This record gives sequence, C-alpha cells and structure tokens, in this order.
Amino acid sequence: MFRYLAAAILAATVCLVAIVAPAQAQNQHFQIAAGDLGQALDAYIHQTGRQLIYRVDDVRGAHSPGVQGDMSADDALAALLSGTGFSSRSDSSGAQAIVRADSPLSEIVVTATPGGQGIERQKASFSTTTLNSEDIHRLAPLNTAGLLQGIPGVTVASTGGEQGNNLFVRGFPSSGDAPYVTFQMAGSAVYDPPTVAWFGNADVIRIDEMVDHVEAVRGGPAQVLSNGQVGLTVNILPKTGTDVFHGVGEIGITDYGKRRFDGQVSGPIGDNTFFSVGGFYQNGDNVRRLHFASEVGGQLSANILHKFDRGSVLIWGRILQEDNTWNLPIPIIVDNGAVKEFPGFNIHTGAIGSPQERELTLRSGDAFRFDRGRGTDIRNGGFNYNYELSDNLSVQEKASYLEGAVFTNALFPNTPVSAAAFSTAHGGTFGSLTNAVTGQALPAPTWVMQVGAWIATSPPSHRAITGIWGTICFFRRRTTGRS
Repeated sequence: MFRYLAAAILAATVCLVAIVAPAQAQNQHFQIAAGDLGQALDAYIHQTGRQLIYRVDDVRGAHSPGVQGDMSADDALAALLSGTGFSSRSDSSGAQAIVRADSPLSEIVVTATPGGQGIERQKASFSTTTLNSEDIHRLAPLNTAGLLQGIPGVTVASTGGEQGNNLFVRGFPSSGDAPYVTFQMAGSAVYDPPTVAWFGNADVIRIDEMVDHVEAVRGGPAQVLSNGQVGLTVNILPKTGTDVFHGVGEIGITDYGKRRFDGQVSGPIGDNTFFSVGGFYQNGDNVRRLHFASEVGGQLSANILHKFDRGSVLIWGRILQEDNTWNLPIPIIVDNGAVKEFPGFNIHTGAIGSPQERELTLRSGDAFRFDRGRGTDIRNGGFNYNYELSDNLSVQEKASYLEGAVFTNALFPNTPVSAAAFSTAHGGTFGSLTNAVTGQALPAPTWVMQVGAWIATSPPSHRAITGIWGTICFFRRRTTGRS
C-alpha cells in the first residue's frame, strides 16, 4: 500500500514548481524609539520573541531610525535597519543574523550546541562540517554512507549498495559496521545504540529532497549535548515550510533499468503554521545486474512547524520501506598487479545471484528472499519544542520514536574452483554438471562456486527495532541576542 501511495504522491509533485504570493503575516504594534542600533535590536527581540545574532562590536555607534506602528515582524526589522548599513540574513538552518550589508553570512551550526541555539561555524571550537542541499546534489552520493565522504576524518566503504556499508572515524578503531557514527533527525538520535550487529544508523536513513542540510560534528561537545557519541554525530535537518508555497520534483533514469522519482512540497496552512511533505520512490535493477527489480521501495516524510511569539514546535514523521541489493565481492584475477576479469563475471556489472535465487527454501527450512536483499521497513517520528520562558531562561524538549526492522538476505561467495576439484574436496568424484537454466551438460573443468545464504534481522532477538529517545533541558542566558 505504501509503495502505491508514495508513487502517487511523488508523481503528482514531479512537475510542480510553484511560487505564489506569501500569506498575510500577523501584524504587531511596535513603538521602538530612534537611537542606538544595539538597544533597538534588543527591544525588537524582547517584543517579538525572535532570536537574532549580532556582534555587539559591529553595531556599536550605529544609529537606528526606530519603528512605530502596526506591521509584521519582518517589516519592523527592515525599518529598524533602514539606513544603518546593516541587513538581516537567514542561513539554511533558519538562524537570523544581523550583518553589514556587504558582508557574507556566516554559517550557523546548531548540532551539539546548548539548546540548539546555534553558533557561528568559524567560532566553533570543535570540528564541524556542513553540507547544504547544493553540496549534496554536487556530491551525488550513491547512498547515505557515501554522503559522509565529504567529511574530513571519515573513511567510507560505500560500495555495498544502499545498506551494509562500513564507516570509520579517524582515531577510533573498528572492524566494521558504524559503531562510532550516530545519525540524528532534526536533532534527535535515530537509534541510540550505534553498536547493534548488522545494523548501522545509516541503514535507516535515506537522502532525498526533504533534506535541507546536514551537519556533522566529530567529538567535542557532541558527547554531552548529543547522545554520548564520542566519534561522529551526523544531524539531518529537514526542509520546513515557509509562508510561500514551493515545490520541486526530479526524475532519475539509469542505463540499467532503475527509475527514481523525488518530490517535495511546502507552504503555509494557517497563521504561523507551515507544512512540508516529500520523499522518493524507486524501482529497477542494481548497477551490478541481477536481471530483476532488486531495488524497490521508497520513503515518505512530512512535518508541521508552528511558531509562537517566543518559540516553536516541530512535529515530524517518516515511513521507509525499501528492498535493496547488497553488493558483495565477485571473483577477479590479479596478474602481476593487473586486475582482470574472471571468466563468467563482468568486472563492472557482474553480480552474485540471478532471478533463479529470488525465492528459495533452504535445507534448514528457512525461507530465503534474495529479492529483498538488505532492506528496511521502519516508522520514525518525533517532535522538537523550544520556548523562551523569559529573556534569560528557555526550555527545550526533543524526542523521537523508531520501530520496524532491518533485514539481510545475502549470498556470500567463496573462492571459485573447478567442478572436478569441488567434487574431490567433498569426498567424491566428478559425475555430471548441468546448467540449471539451459539444461546444457557442462564439463569437469567448469568453474563453480559455493555460495552461502545469509539471513539476518536486527536486532535478531526481537526481529524489530523499537525505542523512544528524548531530552528536556533548561538554558539560562546572561544576555539576549548578542554575541
């Protein structure tokens, strides 16, 4: 049902790119006298509850014309800054900074900062990397793990397909999976323990048009202000709605028969309330040809943002149902350092498996679903709440919930040998060998390979992953809106 629903929604948004007039903003009465710009900005912050970032040294000596009358908060801020040589700019995280009109906007990092209030990236004392939507499109990662290839100090083995990739963080020894990498959605851990076998956080994350930007923090305060991860914390920040309707759609087609549809739509649904919904659906073969639709499924995400006078609440949720191929090693020949094709395997597109192994019953009686590969079936949701109780005290609550399963149906190869050698190794002699597809008789020198069928579901004891994670914090500030 989800697959058809997702396909219908995304198909409807593929060709949609709409921008219309913004909804009527809520007016307030302002009475801020002309004078020192810093004092005028403080008065604006106190009256609107908005958070502004500015340097006290920069605005010292600047004169504001003040503002009087009924108008929107945006218009009032523009009036306060009129003729001052300063302007208001917002980066992709939504942080609003007051900068000189001819100055570039500094990136604001909200991951692993007290209360998520944000800090200029250049001033952060810890290692951070930010990837915006343009960066992600430029990298064009093959999977979620591949996204981290743009982060210094992170080594990614991302050739396994959409899932099952190993992530290594410099300085933290690991044999595989991703025990030193934690993913977050909107600041909440997707799955708190990152050390479950056959399951990494990246396995339940997909990158699509709902991603606004990604922040990655290595070490530093993430151990305390995140979820105790000493390695790498990766925060996926979703796109939220604004007072302008907007939509985007993409279609991707490969030369091996895979098709993918992405879409995202956002806009206002009421006073200070906004929505955003989107995702993707894909269907087709893998880059290593299996000759059946081995990459099937998609993700549907949505969120609602409501802004108060002195805070906001974000409610979000997503459904991910997807089957993927796990690309395991294929035989090759190494001759004096030169890599050559092994007979019967195309070095670029060869794969272990075929349509004949899509559904099997093993000798143990277990059902083996090679067509499901290494896939995911999860439901994930949560909320963020922040509110300024006073000019010096704010409260913030974040929580998330995840349920579902991550499963593996894979064929693990062994070293190829001749049919005669295989018979001898198992205590027999070569009798006959027949091609299962064509029925053709094959000779004793024919290469054969023993392949093991591997079935796993994480966590294996419950066949499901379920958990609730949350934090509630109070923060006291010495000053308001200054840096």
